[in-house]
Amino acid sequence: MDVLRFHLFGEPHIDVEQKPLTGFISTKAQALLIYLVMSPGRHSRNRLANLLWSEFADGHARNNLRTALSNLRGLVGPHLDIKRETVAYKRDVPYWLDVDVVRETLGSKLDKQAISRVDEVAALYQGELLAGFQVRNAPTYEDWVLNQREILHGLVLRGLSQISDLCIAQGEYERGLAVTRRLLALEPWREQSHRQHLLLLAYTDQRSAAMAQYETCRAILRDEFGVEPMPETTALFEKIRAGRITPPHTIQYTTPAEAHSWLGRLTGFVRSAVSHSDASSLQYPQGFIDWDSIPGAPPLVGREKEAGQLVGWLEEERSRLIGVHGMGSQGKSALVASVVRSLIGPPPMTGRPGYRSIHSAGADAAPGKFQVVLWHSLATGANLRQWVHHWVAFLAKRKLDLSIGSDELILTIIECMRRWRCLIVLDDVDGILQPEGSAGQVAAEQAVYAELFKRVGSSIHQSSLIVISRESLVDVEGLMRGRENSVKNFWLGPLSSQASQALLHNHGVSGHPMVLAEIAECYSGNPLALGVVADAIRKLYFGDAEAFIENQMPIFDDIWSMMDDQFSRLSPLEQEMMVALGQSQGSLTWSELGQHLSTIQSKQETIEARLSLLRRGLVINQSTGVSLPALIVRYMRERYAPTHIDRTSKSNPNPDTIM
Repeated sequence: MDVLRFHLFGEPHIDVEQKPLTGFISTKAQALLIYLVMSPGRHSRNRLANLLWSEFADGHARNNLRTALSNLRGLVGPHLDIKRETVAYKRDVPYWLDVDVVRETLGSKLDKQAISRVDEVAALYQGELLAGFQVRNAPTYEDWVLNQREILHGLVLRGLSQISDLCIAQGEYERGLAVTRRLLALEPWREQSHRQHLLLLAYTDQRSAAMAQYETCRAILRDEFGVEPMPETTALFEKIRAGRITPPHTIQYTTPAEAHSWLGRLTGFVRSAVSHSDASSLQYPQGFIDWDSIPGAPPLVGREKEAGQLVGWLEEERSRLIGVHGMGSQGKSALVASVVRSLIGPPPMTGRPGYRSIHSAGADAAPGKFQVVLWHSLATGANLRQWVHHWVAFLAKRKLDLSIGSDELILTIIECMRRWRCLIVLDDVDGILQPEGSAGQVAAEQAVYAELFKRVGSSIHQSSLIVISRESLVDVEGLMRGRENSVKNFWLGPLSSQASQALLHNHGVSGHPMVLAEIAECYSGNPLALGVVADAIRKLYFGDAEAFIENQMPIFDDIWSMMDDQFSRLSPLEQEMMVALGQSQGSLTWSELGQHLSTIQSKQETIEARLSLLRRGLVINQSTGVSLPALIVRYMRERYAPTHIDRTSKSNPNPDTIM
């Protein structure tokens, strides 16, 4: 079967067996084929008729569609699935689409392979989508083209910018220069691309070219917008002019595993320093920032208030212990990472990747600023001695005896938190919690962490410890009484409808506000869920929210897997309560919920179960009653059949079960 090849970037053309496909009876017939190949799924004939012939009455429009489909059937019949009421492009028949190649290369997580394919992407993106392709009297089709054009152009810009960053990180400076030249050809006023280009020119010892590039940037911004470059652009230029930008040094690691842990990276940093200097001349370090362990900080959408609150606790109130909690995938780590990066500023332009010894950085060890910043995920290792060992060795300039007791270990940590202003973030703290029973309890074998939290929250020092978990920690809650300024507990809830819609827009999804609001409500403002569905809408419907809704394609698999893990931690009584709430048609008072339980429970057991559910953030507790978020309701109804709860059970006569 002949393979169709669609070249839609720049002036469009369609080839079959290396020859142009001709024979279209009209531009609209060609436009219809392009729409079908770019828009997966089945499309109703009414929708397609309105897309291209909206100026005609319904009957006339459908006749025109029928004529166009007849023409396409004769040209590319095996590639189309034409039914009485719907039409679809057959994805299982061999074809090639340049838009798909760009989407697959730039639309997922970028890695070294993306760098190797950047030349292919640059060659394919010869211009904007369907450049010069005019379809007369089809405003709906033109709106669709403009929307897709904007989405794909943004994808290419973001993707090439990320590849440029990868080239810098991997030391592929010449390839990075080619990428930034392409970015500046697409958008000469894009200041971020100018900064990347400046840095790459400096790294390749082209200082004069970098200074000329800065003047070019200034001229473009002045001519286009009447503004000067941003402060960070000017600051980079000044560093280049002063000769203070040099390519990052390479650190040698003894094992592959060492390069993937902050302990190994810190060891490599010290080893590299010693190998290039006389050990006796090494200056005492004033601090350490582990840049590589701090997650990337995506743009904050709808979390500005929460970010401001965290900044206030850290900078103004100098809180010692902060718990950040919330249901899985609410964006807890992303929020904290964004706040941390806003406090410590951008990574250094000089020195080794991932590190900044504040002594050598000079003036940025300002009074009141964090001197030590560490981020450690307990999902990668919960042994307190292991992850503290190299940190203490580097800062306190002495080895840590790994055989010391827990009390001395914690005293050593507190000593460092007194001497330096430290910001320590422990992520994925759920890994040290007991797997079953009441929520927020540290497992017995990890009791050293419970003691650490208590000592950090109650001791006098100048540092801050942030713990991130799904469940609110009992130890943090207990410390808050009488320590309102030094110990904080922060619960991160779902995004508002407006913020959810903004998040969808940021992910390249467009549509009527009511449609976006419907998607936001369906996924309860859960950032991960919205990100998953946005990715699906981009890949399957090229960002068209209406097409997604029309095809009734809700996507929950990844989200349900996360929920399965969280639900497995519930006690049997908590599970029974959740099932009852999921099957209710609205909120229930705690007393009404107690009447739906199939077994008699003591008052103490029910109170503990209620508090545990609240610590997990799975229920909405209001004065009018308790209920579940819409996303959890859907999960409960899909995962658990009504037979799990006897809805006809009589009210429990035992007064101890009143909830």
